[in-house]
Amino acid sequence: MRHIYRREEGASAVEFALVLPLLLALLLGIIEFGFLFNQQVSATQVAREVARAVAVHTETTPLNLNALLPQMAPLLDPANVTILPATPVCTASTTDSRVTITVQVTNSSLLGIGPDTITGKASMRCGG
Repeated sequence: MRHIYRREEGASAVEFALVLPLLLALLLGIIEFGFLFNQQVSATQVAREVARAVAVHTETTPLNLNALLPQMAPLLDPANVTILPATPVCTASTTDSRVTITVQVTNSSLLGIGPDTITGKASMRCGG
């Protein structure tokens, strides 16, 4: 009986070359999603901190939110952050007044995919 030998020396290299692009795409997608999720959490954190600062601020001088921004979210670039309204004011004329803050972060994604801006929103009752 004669044995027929098959050469399988390069089979694993071919299989690896076929699977590698899929694994890399999956890995980069996970990294990009984590980065975008981190920016979303940071934008929401900034909105919550600004709303809290405005809600408990009782002085007549307006808050300098741009100076507070690096302390609120050190991972965000202040040049890419927009706080709306620009000069939030908490009017304590009614007992149930609220201040609502929207923070928009210009996306600087790692791979260039995803939304252009990431939005975080928070609302807090005036007076704390």
